[in-house]
Amino acid sequence: MSQDLKEEFGEKSGYSSSNLWRMRTFYLSYKDNEKLAQLVREISWGQNILIFEKCKSEDEKAYYIKNTIENGWNRNVLMHHIKTELFRRDKPEAKSNNFEAGKMNFYLNLLNDTVRMPHENPSIGILLCTDKDGLEAFNDESTRNTTSIQYVTKESFGNSRVKI
Repeated sequence: MSQDLKEEFGEKSGYSSSNLWRMRTFYLSYKDNEKLAQLVREISWGQNILIFEKCKSEDEKAYYIKNTIENGWNRNVLMHHIKTELFRRDKPEAKSNNFEAGKMNFYLNLLNDTVRMPHENPSIGILLCTDKDGLEAFNDESTRNTTSIQYVTKESFGNSRVKI
């Protein structure tokens, strides 16, 4: 097939045997995932090859595709992140946000007990989360403080400023 295509379209047409196998793998990788199929159109063929040849899971592929688009990674930067397994290193970071959120009550109590003046209202805590996985609210009877948890995206936040 490769030889027939080369004869029809010329030697520099990109229809080598290895490239035809990559095209097949590309199709099989994304044909059942409409969301990824739309995203892969926004990155180069070389970046796509790296992702579908090096990444095993759909989540991993989605992670690198989205980050390539959002951060403007070139092929070399993408290769570096895949080789250093940024996807696997990033996963625990999202969970660590919940740990930090759990400390909110401690710091608010400390602030209220040591800094707040008698005529002032109790301190409040505000958490802005970038993903819904981080939304684990802690509302139990022992909490003396008010904590607000809000999920925001870049699009919903925009360029506006938050006034407190």
